[in-house]
Amino acid sequence: MATAACAAAATPDVVAAEPASTAVTVPDYGSLWVARAAQNSLVEYGASASGASMPSVTISGPATGLSDPAGVTVDHQGDVFAVNAGSDSITEYAPGASGDAAPVATISGSRTGIAAPSSIAVLDDHVWVSDPGANLLLAFTIGSSGDILPAQTIAGERTRLDNPVQIAASQDGFGIWALNRPSSGRPSLTGYADEAGNVAPTYRIAGKHTEMEDPAAIAVDSDLNVEVADRSANAILRYDGWVNGSVDEPPDDSIGGSRTLIDQPDGVSVDAVGNVIVANSGGDVLVFGGKGYGNYAPQRVVTGAAEGSAGIFVPAEPPSPPTHVHPDIRRHSVRLRWDPPRDSGGGLFYYQVCAAELFDSAPICASDLSPGEFYTRTHVNLGRLQDGVIYIFAVQAINATGESPLAGFKTAEPRGAPAPPVNLAAATTAHTISLAWSKPDNNGGAAITSYRILTARCHTGRGCSPPRTTRTSRSHVKLRHLRPRSRYMIKVRAVNKYGAGRPATEHAATR
Repeated sequence: MATAACAAAATPDVVAAEPASTAVTVPDYGSLWVARAAQNSLVEYGASASGASMPSVTISGPATGLSDPAGVTVDHQGDVFAVNAGSDSITEYAPGASGDAAPVATISGSRTGIAAPSSIAVLDDHVWVSDPGANLLLAFTIGSSGDILPAQTIAGERTRLDNPVQIAASQDGFGIWALNRPSSGRPSLTGYADEAGNVAPTYRIAGKHTEMEDPAAIAVDSDLNVEVADRSANAILRYDGWVNGSVDEPPDDSIGGSRTLIDQPDGVSVDAVGNVIVANSGGDVLVFGGKGYGNYAPQRVVTGAAEGSAGIFVPAEPPSPPTHVHPDIRRHSVRLRWDPPRDSGGGLFYYQVCAAELFDSAPICASDLSPGEFYTRTHVNLGRLQDGVIYIFAVQAINATGESPLAGFKTAEPRGAPAPPVNLAAATTAHTISLAWSKPDNNGGAAITSYRILTARCHTGRGCSPPRTTRTSRSHVKLRHLRPRSRYMIKVRAVNKYGAGRPATEHAATR
């Protein structure tokens, strides 16, 4: 869900939608995907849907290949996936697909091993399905098609899979989780981090102390918290997924009670900012914001959208670029300001600032800048920049899913006093020193208006006398009325409207 769509309210916003779905997906931007088994269709409601709204998108018809769809999900690119219990298949649809759209890929056939699938999830570049009857999880490479072998399989006695009716992928890529509903015994949660085959679960939550009685669905957030929709408790139970092996412990938190409106929950999901989305078996979709737990009212209710749903899913998207990037030029530094992206992609974590000299090859990002860090605010002071050098600046937004394109590409030239003059040289007589120099390599971003020359007579072992000052607008000068056979220290500074720069220094002796 988009953050703005989940702003706190005194009473829930109620949005009417059509009933009788088998599974729903709630993308970050507020749209609602529903898999309708009876109608062999996928429908999407827009983020602004209200009242008796009609779907903004419907995928339905003989060309779609939909057959009793048991679940729907959306990947980070906007591709829509359905798992079909009626045809033991996975169908993939291109972003923007509508009507009687043919799938861009269909995975089905005896070699796939798909049989009576019940759930679907996307993890990295694989789409996973669960087969409860065979106690296995199957993964296929996104974009593949046909009667193909799975790219990965989790199956075997060591896996502890036992009727895995639901699966969920962790948002940060830490693996796939399964909800096991054995025909006898207590339900359990098993998580598999990065291995496939007949492997023991990396994480396992099971036992009488877990308080799971009638779990129907699971979701895993970016902090590896596992959310469980439990119909017996009419609650969402949260467990810390960072377990060491197998644990039998009560949930860490829960959302439940009369104010929550949770009633026989069949689905649960979590977006990138911690909003918990719940599907009641009666058809309502409830949105709880801010990672809060307890007995409190949902911020948003979508009525009738998820009747009989098999599960819900909230895919994350990379954010859109920051907007209105603007550099404020200061002496020796630039204060860079920007506005947040128009779309957070479901949760914004921080910004990264990149900079480079205008004609360098590539931008240097935050770790090479001062103060050299990622930022949660929308401004930063970039110091230790060289005055008079043109820099190019850009900003990108980052969330759990990825990075936005760089935005801004604004140029700025920090202003300040000039660099030292170069090629300073001296020629002497008994009473004069003739000096010549070249302009500084860097004028500090403003024209050189004059040069300031400080001359001091130095004495062996006794330091130097107070200097005298000479000014000129030229790049040469003759210092007169000097003492013969004496040593002088000379400093030449370039001056612009921002002040005098660092000096070039020369030591010379009269004859």
